[in-house]
Amino acid sequence: MEPGQIGISEHNIIFQWGGVLELTRVALNGKQEQTSRAVAMSIKQLKKDCPHCRLIVSYADCDQQHLGTIYQATNWIYTGLFDKGDTSFLINGKKTHRKSVHSRMVVIYGKKVHCPENIDAVRRFLDPNAQVLVTAGKRKYLMPLDKAMKKQILPLAKPYPKNEGEWTKIDRNSFKVDNTTNDAEKRPQGQE
Repeated sequence: MEPGQIGISEHNIIFQWGGVLELTRVALNGKQEQTSRAVAMSIKQLKKDCPHCRLIVSYADCDQQHLGTIYQATNWIYTGLFDKGDTSFLINGKKTHRKSVHSRMVVIYGKKVHCPENIDAVRRFLDPNAQVLVTAGKRKYLMPLDKAMKKQILPLAKPYPKNEGEWTKIDRNSFKVDNTTNDAEKRPQGQE
């Protein structure tokens, strides 16, 4: 690769610096339709303002039971789980990523160094009651911003993850989960 370029793992997709952006937070608060519109409008504006950007990446946190509903509603491409089994720590009652642990400075043998990323060091230097947490992973979604990029990443697409039950639309603003297995028994709420 040339300097100023980045690649995406084994898929041999090369970008110029700044060609990939990450969407880091999307809040629903029960307003999925408005959030979907806001994301779609932002992407449309981004295409105009940043023509060199070719791809947006975002993640839905499985530890928070997030499926990526907004990404699915706005037709992002789901590519599977990422960081499954990755470890973090519970330090002083707060979930802390191992990279955040490493960024903390501690004194070892009279010298300031970055804290080692293992539970023994965390317990010795940060919290004697710390625990190791194993993550369920993150669901990775991609939004191509041009046709050529879409063609490159479509082979990575997997079916969207869904809840255990099937969502049945009742009216414009409320939903219920129907966990029955017999299609003949599935009825919207209130139509017994």
